[in-house]
Parts: sequence; structure tokens; C-alpha cells
Amino acid sequence: MEQKLINEFNRFALSKGISSSKMDYYMKRLNVSNIHAPNIIEERQLNISVLDIFSRMMMDRIVTIVGAIDENMSAIVQAQLLFLNSLDKTKDITCQINTPGGSVIHGLGIVDIMESIECDVSTQNMGICASMGSVLVSSGSKGKRYTLNSAQIMVHQASSGAQGHVRDNSISHYQTEKFNYLLMRKLAENSGQTFETIIELADRDRWLDSDESVKLGFVDDILIKEGVIPVGELMKGFDDYYNNIIMPRLRNQDIR
Repeated sequence: MEQKLINEFNRFALSKGISSSKMDYYMKRLNVSNIHAPNIIEERQLNISVLDIFSRMMMDRIVTIVGAIDENMSAIVQAQLLFLNSLDKTKDITCQINTPGGSVIHGLGIVDIMESIECDVSTQNMGICASMGSVLVSSGSKGKRYTLNSAQIMVHQASSGAQGHVRDNSISHYQTEKFNYLLMRKLAENSGQTFETIIELADRDRWLDSDESVKLGFVDDILIKEGVIPVGELMKGFDDYYNNIIMPRLRNQDIR
């Protein structure tokens, strides 16, 4: 049954124009530092299945979004969301996200699919959701957006790195401003904050711990079991520590 599901997804992805090379590329991206994803062996009556862990997680309707967002990641994640939606439109899909950000247009492509399918999409910040990642995690179905205790969100302005002729650079700058406006509007809509608040918040890199992420409305709750101390509690007193201990040391440091 498990291998049949994976084969069905592969056929579905191919029918959507996703090449096998893109599939292979994305699976390699999931293997951190070239360490192969562990295999899961499941034994059932008259059947033994061997699957990599990410394929097994997809069977439980869990989609993994890890690493920089690009066209290959976007294509595979879009296909996974569409495939799982086609299997059962009444069950939630969970997107586990751990990304430093990446391509705005390809990230928005994932968001568009999340918001167009019938399934609710639950999002989970598994470590860092920075830049475009902050939009992804906050775009989950309201009430079903989560963060791990130590995970962080980072919001900031869009960037372009445009090069070339002066007039082309002005066109690129204009397009980047449009993307930045769209992302800020999206974050405002997702969080319930005003557009002006988001613009001020994201004027420079702004890091949010799990407590701040919930308070500002980017996620709905922290995944933490009873008895574990929230990061927000652990970080109380940091400003005094930094201003009264670290800063005096830096000021008095001999830099000759």
C-alpha cells in the first residue's frame, strides 16, 4: 500500500510536468550534508515495505519544506499538496517548515496552492521561518499554525540584488518594491496586525521567538508539553544581562 501511494504520487507529479530530475534534486536537498534520509521498514501481513522517512511522512499527510525556497522545491511541494488534496479533501495536510527563505515568487506559488485547495493546511515552524518562510508559516489555516518552543521567525524587507543597466535596475527596484508591498500586506492579513505595524516591524531584520510569534499573530500556538519552560520565560532578564554585562565588556575591550 505504501509503495503504491508513492508510485501514484510520482505519476501525479509527472502528469503536472515535474521531471524525474527535479524529484531527485529535491530529495537530495532533504538529505542534509549528503547523509541519506533513514529508511523505515514496515511489516504487515504478507507485505514488507521500505521507504525513506520523508515518503513515509507524506503518507501521514505531512509535507516537509526544508532549505532555501526555489523553483524545484516549489514544484514538488505544490505537487504534494495537490496530490494529497486529490486523495482526501476532508483531512488536514501538515506542512513542517524550516527555511531561511528564498525566492519570493516561488514561495508565493506554494502559498497560492495552500489557499486554493479544499484541505486545511496546518503549518509548523520546525526551527526557522525567515523572510519568505515567515509568509509560508503564517499562511496556514487559522487556528492550525504552530511553532516549536525554540523556533524563530524572522521578518524583513524584500531584497533583489539587481545588476545590469541603470534603467533595468530601476525596473528591478520597482518590481522589488511591489513584491515588498505584497509581502507586507500578506503578513498583515495573516497576523491581524495593521499594515503600518508590519512595515515598521520589518524595516530591518526582526527576530521573533516563539512567544513573540504567537503574540504578534504569525502562529497560533506553541508545540510544547506540560512542564517544559517556554523560551519566553527563559529569556526574561536578557536585556539587563546584555546592557549591564555584555555591553560594558565590549566598551572596555582593548581593540588595538
